[in-house]
Amino acid sequence: MRNNAVVVADDDTLRGRNLVKWLRACGIAAYTPSTDCRDKSTLAMIHEVRPRLIVCRPGETGITLFRPLRAMRQPPMVILLRENPQACDEVNAIDELIVASIRAPVPMPGLCAFIRTALAIVARLDAPSVPTRGRSPETPPLGHAVGATARAMQAMVQAIR
Repeated sequence: MRNNAVVVADDDTLRGRNLVKWLRACGIAAYTPSTDCRDKSTLAMIHEVRPRLIVCRPGETGITLFRPLRAMRQPPMVILLRENPQACDEVNAIDELIVASIRAPVPMPGLCAFIRTALAIVARLDAPSVPTRGRSPETPPLGHAVGATARAMQAMVQAIR
């Protein structure tokens, strides 16, 4: 089962560390390989911590995570902070992976509130509310709920600003 935690994957070590400090100050368990496990890769930390959320930017570290995350049976939700001024705030489901693209800079209190709510919603996907009898082991639990969850989170993204 996944943990109620966030892994921050950022090419900019200082920016990643500052985001982790903000999240921890908001009472959110947050980790980054640059400060918590200097000798581990981001993907190794994700496998060890088993977070419900990943916060990244579209740099080398963030982009390289998408393929391995999509291959996971229950991938963590990804919050992609994009610096492009023309970027739209949106939430999409790619297979079982939920990706919230949010235009940066983001007010930290709004981002913390969004992450706290997203953690609660993703936790509900971890607790199956439907019987599992008759479902093949290859079928992800509650796979049908991912799209609905992404649509519900769309309204939350708009509330950040």
